[in-house]
Amino acid sequence: MNSMRGQKVEKVGLRELKRRATENAIETAAVRLARELGPDEVTVEQICNEAFVSRSTFFNYFPSRDAAIYGRPVDLEPSDRVDELLAKWQDALPVGLALAVLEWMGAERINSDVARERSELINAHPDIGYRLNWEAQSVRQSLEAVVADWFERNPDRIRLGSAEIDAGIVVHIGTLLGEEIYATWAQGTGDNPFDVETLEAAYRVVIERLSAYIDPAA
Repeated sequence: MNSMRGQKVEKVGLRELKRRATENAIETAAVRLARELGPDEVTVEQICNEAFVSRSTFFNYFPSRDAAIYGRPVDLEPSDRVDELLAKWQDALPVGLALAVLEWMGAERINSDVARERSELINAHPDIGYRLNWEAQSVRQSLEAVVADWFERNPDRIRLGSAEIDAGIVVHIGTLLGEEIYATWAQGTGDNPFDVETLEAAYRVVIERLSAYIDPAA
């Protein structure tokens, strides 16, 4: 009985390793081609050829070419899990929001090598920054709606007079937190499963930086 269970766990582990290898191969190929040819010149067919996968496999992993190059768009919606995380981190809501987003992305979908290459892609093609900023604005608006919905149902947690204003501040700090985490991941190698300790450390860095301007004497 125990031997059978051990074999099952091993098979699941190997399947997950294969999935991660395929996903990483697609993202690495997409970003590398974007750096070499220019983002607008890359096709799904080229990515498939570079990553040695079929077109159907590509779309099993990514909804679009842009998702493989720039990363999956965040599409967080109100849910019991989001409520649970925001309630747990109600004294540090940006951390709860970041955890909700990271869980939505998948705890083990952040690869340092891919993160670093995406950063280099943006440096090589500054125009991408503008494109991503527009997309990020759309993401921020959707996140603000999620957090505002939580505040409306938990009015005792509102600090600035309205759910919308509080939500905007939480998402803004959460965005800075996400950038700090991304920078941390880009310094590593291989897959980096997220952990709460890394998130808390990044949050402290963000708060210290903000405090230096909000209260220079601090």
